[in-house]
Amino acid sequence: MTKYYLFLLYTCLQQQAFCQESRMETDRPDQTESPVLVKKGWLQTENGLQAEWDENTSTFYHPGTLWKFGLFHWLELRVTTDFLSQKSRPLPGTRIRESGLLPLEMGGKLALTEEKGGWPKTSLILQAAPATWGNKKFHTHSWAHGFRFTMQHTLAKGTGLGYNLGAEWDGFSKQPAFIYTLSPGFELGKSWYVYTELYGAVTKTGGPAHHIAAGAAYYITDDLKLDISGSRGLTKAATDGYLAFGVSFRLPVIK
Repeated sequence: MTKYYLFLLYTCLQQQAFCQESRMETDRPDQTESPVLVKKGWLQTENGLQAEWDENTSTFYHPGTLWKFGLFHWLELRVTTDFLSQKSRPLPGTRIRESGLLPLEMGGKLALTEEKGGWPKTSLILQAAPATWGNKKFHTHSWAHGFRFTMQHTLAKGTGLGYNLGAEWDGFSKQPAFIYTLSPGFELGKSWYVYTELYGAVTKTGGPAHHIAAGAAYYITDDLKLDISGSRGLTKAATDGYLAFGVSFRLPVIK
């Protein structure tokens, strides 16, 4: 897997002259998904190492990867692969270790509207994960699925506001988790981007899980970006926090 990522990075850098049409937009490092689609005929991969911790559980994604392909100017195909290791202590003096591939998540992003006046640039993400596609330890009772509307306003030159609204079903409960994100972002010069964020989920059976987060990204080229981010839980139902580092890049595969 590591050799494959390095090969894609090398290929993109070799085609750098062809990759200057516009700067790449990614869905990481924040939890707020972007309404911008990958260009038609281009492959984009967004990879991250993430450590997440809670009161009795620690989880490490190594890596989590979102694969994106621009099929049409209005449709982006998406596949998410998450390899993780998890340690939990359900009872004092006990420890459970599990690792493997989570169920494969597939879907797409549909472009709906462009930004005009007070109306935001808007897209719709649809996703689903078969119950038994992945390590047996992480199989679910039924397909996990969800949707979210992704929206973005330009507030000023170099300043934007992104936000998402949607719902997710985890494959175990029939009750959805209603999700939201709100993230102002700021460009610092030609290469740096920073953001702050409030995000969370609300369910009927559990308490609200609200988090606050922040991060930064650095563009090495228009088609290669590094990022770092972290969060902290604000409510009892939220995870305690996470720390993540990522690399994203794109390259043309169909002219």
